[in-house]
Amino acid sequence: MAHSTYQKLVVAAAVMFHKKGYVAASVSDILELADVPRGSLYHHFPGGKRDLSIAAARHSADRVLQFIKLSFETARADGAGFIEVIRRICGHFAVKFDSDERWDFSPMTAMLLDQDSETQVRDTAREIYSIWRVAFVSEAMDFGVPEEQAILIARKLLMLIEGAWVVSRANDTAEPFYQAANFMIPGTLAILSGEASQ
Repeated sequence: MAHSTYQKLVVAAAVMFHKKGYVAASVSDILELADVPRGSLYHHFPGGKRDLSIAAARHSADRVLQFIKLSFETARADGAGFIEVIRRICGHFAVKFDSDERWDFSPMTAMLLDQDSETQVRDTAREIYSIWRVAFVSEAMDFGVPEEQAILIARKLLMLIEGAWVVSRANDTAEPFYQAANFMIPGTLAILSGEASQ
């Protein structure tokens, strides 16, 4: 299926921002990878690189949301428990990191938080983290996890995933995602049993 010019620009921006970071990735880099004329960028993204970074972050955020939902859906279908969901979420990230498409998606560090503290950019980052957290908590509650505990687990998991992505990129290996699952499981069990502190 052919991608629209808008989609080409968003995916190319996600790739370049992840590979080079927001500051180092130039508009020319993005246009060359997308293979579209310069005028197309400003037609779809009047704010230029900043607007494009927000669209690219939302593109990546949608992929993360799919991982969260898919992990719960497949665990539910397989009759697996809540702990297995944690393992599957981290596993989806690991598999994606090892795939040929790894550069078109990741948590948001390279696209949003490398920029200055512009309100629209920070608001987008907060909104995306909120969407992920709400989705995880809602799904966890369907598994019978109390809301307060689900919120705490979601917060810890999202922090670990973001950190695992940075370490995976630095070392060019998906292993940190599997380690993240191993770190999360004992802590999750402690939270579920009421033994963990906030």
